[in-house]
Parts: sequence; structure tokens; C-alpha cells
Amino acid sequence: RRDVEGLHQLRALRFADKPKADSSSGSGSGSGSGSAKAAGDAGVNEVLTAANFEKKVLQSKQPWMVEFYAPWCGHCKTLAPEWAKASAAMKNMVKFGAVDATAEQQLAPQYGIKGYPTIKYFPAGVTGKAKKDKVADYQSSRTSADLQKHAVSLLSSKLVKTL
Repeated sequence: RRDVEGLHQLRALRFADKPKADSSSGSGSGSGSGSAKAAGDAGVNEVLTAANFEKKVLQSKQPWMVEFYAPWCGHCKTLAPEWAKASAAMKNMVKFGAVDATAEQQLAPQYGIKGYPTIKYFPAGVTGKAKKDKVADYQSSRTSADLQKHAVSLLSSKLVKTL
């Protein structure tokens, strides 16, 4: 399907934790963005949209790493397994999310997205406009280990747990 919900379902499948995949968790039913809920329940990734971005990211006191991607982007497809590994490893410290910038065209320009994938870090401990004002670009290696190192380096010392 080429509609927005279809893209979100594709994105949720892209981040599915393949080694642990089992069908014991049910059918993925529920209201609203079922694919975002399914991805988030797996502890791997959150599908972010214009409708949920404010609540999930900007109003959260937790830090976030957010990937702005395009479904057709080869570099985004290459990043996907590394992003999923880092997300799973950091799930209790840093939230990982993804925005389909081709579907969420009003959201991506707010953060200066000009290419894909673009990764932004939203810091811990602040919410709302203060959080939006402190967004930082991630421009380093896109391996799981480096994504994790960067996320840990930006946490406040009281939030850091042993990996």
C-alpha cells in the first residue's frame, strides 16, 4: 500500500527484531497508529508522525534519537539494521524513533531536514520549546556501536547505566 498507514506498517516491519520475532504477542490490533505501537512494544523503535511527535518526543523528559528517512532511500535501508540494534540496546536509556519525512512533510522542515537519513538527538530533562531549541545533529558513523556511544555521551551522568 502506498498510503501513509502502509508506509508506517512497512517501517514497523523494517525495525522488527528479527532474531526474537515470534507471533505470541497477538495481532497488532488497537486504535490509532497500530504499527507505531507494535514497534514501540518490541522496544525497538517508535514510528513518529506529526500527530504524535509533540507528545512522544517534545513532551517527554527522556532523550530521543530520531531518524528522518525516506522509504526509497538506499542509505536509510542500510541504516535500518544498525538503528534497530542500537535502539534495542538503549531502550531503557534513550528512546529511538523514526519519521517518514516523505509522509510527514510538515514535520521534517521544522528540523531542517534536507537529506536522508538525517538523525537528530533530542536531549533529556527538558520538554516543549526548550527541547526543540536544544536539538542536536548526529553526524558520525552509523553503526550500532557508534549510535549507542553518542547517545550515552549525551545523557546526563545520573541517567547513565552500564551497557
